[in-house]
Order: sequence, then C-alpha cells, then structure tokens
Amino acid sequence: MTETTMDRQVKLSMLETQVLMVLARDDLHGYGIALEIQRRDPGGPRIYPTNLYRRLHDLADRGLIANAGTELDDKGRARKTFALTDVGREALSTQTERLAGFVDELRAAEGSPE
Repeated sequence: MTETTMDRQVKLSMLETQVLMVLARDDLHGYGIALEIQRRDPGGPRIYPTNLYRRLHDLADRGLIANAGTELDDKGRARKTFALTDVGREALSTQTERLAGFVDELRAAEGSPE
C-alpha cells in the first residue's frame, strides 16, 4: 500500500497535534503557542523551545502551517507568527477522527460506556 501525501502529513506527534489545535483558533508566535499548550494541559510534559521550534519548522515544511508575519512584543522584539493552512486544518480534522477512534477503543478495552 502506498502512502499518500495526506497520510504523511497527518502522522502527527502529540506536540504537533497540540500546535495545530492552538493555531486553529488564532495565529501565534512560538512562545505564545507554548504558553497556550501549557495552559490547556498544565500537567502535561514540559515543552522545550528547541523541540517546539523544530516541530514548527517541520510542520511548515509539510505545508501544515505557514508564516503569518511578524509581530512586536512589549519590548519591541520581532516575533515570527504562524498560521494554520487549509492543509493543516484538514490534517487536524483527520487527526481528531483518528484520536476519537483510539479513545473509543480504549473505552471498549476497559469496559467503559462511550
């Protein structure tokens, strides 16, 4: 079976999924993305800047996010902002379906109602 372009694009790590989820609501710079992920999952793993920016670069290379411009922070420093692309939105939708199926299987395995 050959792997389609979309199959390659939707093989997302948890961090990549979280990035797309955050960008589905608003364009943000890397630090803002990290803060929003931590706000949504305060008990989750620590997000290391090196790992986050590597993932942002990879997501951009795969066409899932794009440069949305630059904004200045309160100290006048330029911050590159990112936006979810149409392909990224489609990949997030596919990932959501995949994860929903996985959760259904987990519930079935433990005997919990859906």
